[in-house]
Amino acid sequence: MRKIIICSVMLLSLTTTVQCTKQTTEEREVEQAGSAILRGETPPVDSVGKVGDYYINEKTAEFYGPKKSAEEGGWGAPVRFGKDISSKARILSGTGMPKNTDGNEGDWYLDKETKKLYGPKTKNQWGNGIVLGGNPNNGSNQDNDASLPNYRLGDEGKTLLAWTNPKTQVIDMRKDAKLNQVEKLEIGAVSEQRALQKFVLGDQVGIIGASAFKNCFYLEEFVFNRKLTTIEETAFQYCLYLETMELPEGLEVLGQQAFVSCVKLKKVVVPSTCKNIHGAAFEKCEALEEVVLKEGIENIYTNAFQGCKTLRKVVFPASLKGLGAGIFKDSGVTEVTFKGNVPESGLGQGTGSPFEGVATLEKIYVPEQFIEDYKAQLSDYKNIIHPIK
Repeated sequence: MRKIIICSVMLLSLTTTVQCTKQTTEEREVEQAGSAILRGETPPVDSVGKVGDYYINEKTAEFYGPKKSAEEGGWGAPVRFGKDISSKARILSGTGMPKNTDGNEGDWYLDKETKKLYGPKTKNQWGNGIVLGGNPNNGSNQDNDASLPNYRLGDEGKTLLAWTNPKTQVIDMRKDAKLNQVEKLEIGAVSEQRALQKFVLGDQVGIIGASAFKNCFYLEEFVFNRKLTTIEETAFQYCLYLETMELPEGLEVLGQQAFVSCVKLKKVVVPSTCKNIHGAAFEKCEALEEVVLKEGIENIYTNAFQGCKTLRKVVFPASLKGLGAGIFKDSGVTEVTFKGNVPESGLGQGTGSPFEGVATLEKIYVPEQFIEDYKAQLSDYKNIIHPIK
């Protein structure tokens, strides 16, 4: 059985270099020299650690290492993984890939043989990991071997097949002549990029493929273009740090579970050109507070906002024609306003009411001229149906 070493957690202080040196020495009596994982709240200085060591800045969630000689750049530039590292999180290390049974949620794992860092462990999965060493970049290759590509293209340069540099923190497709000609992001093209924080879509991209950004846990900012027409299923699943998504005018297709489990997403704007919001598009967006549905949207399918526990009020445009079952199931919605005539119920899977599974619903506002039609269609809720104020 492969041995897992749980590295001791140390708080490094630049003002107590003597104490720091003593603690580091004690740790290395347990671990092999030159492979310690140090922790602190400031960037490491050259006097800290030995060649081969690693260092975590807990305040900025930056990971340095392995440390090189002074001539080769010392600690070098860090890789940033998020906004914080929990004090409860452990840094495990060993030889070979971690098993899913190793560690707990939020833990990290360093494969000392390949210098690959995995984590944080999420939903019992470690992910693909990234190779440490060298400099993270912003979309331009900074590795010593400039022949190593950042990405792979297909279809005569019109499709981004895969982003291959796991250290990239910012990708701006517009700044690369080849990338700016890409028209489609293929299935999973940028998925599992744990260091990625910002993505700027190229001017020609019309399709974001299924799972294109899935498990980009620390993606915080996404800049759209004016040509995007399609966001396919699970495109942004588990993008845990996205907070606002103002989808662009021109978008026509919003696929199933497109933003499922984007747990920090607070605001969404869906444009008038998007006729259909497919099933579970925003399921489990637990922090979602505001949904703006522009005039022009026609159909919202099953479980579209299921599990949106923070959502309270939603206004449907007059253009709405159909609703799926349980679109607000297990949500916190208390008030719904319809601006138009009674929409058809039971779109997509299931034949139940659109308000099935909502325990918090208190009021439904509708145009006065349609109030009797709504009470007939939504008979289980007729006592809370009122004319728009």
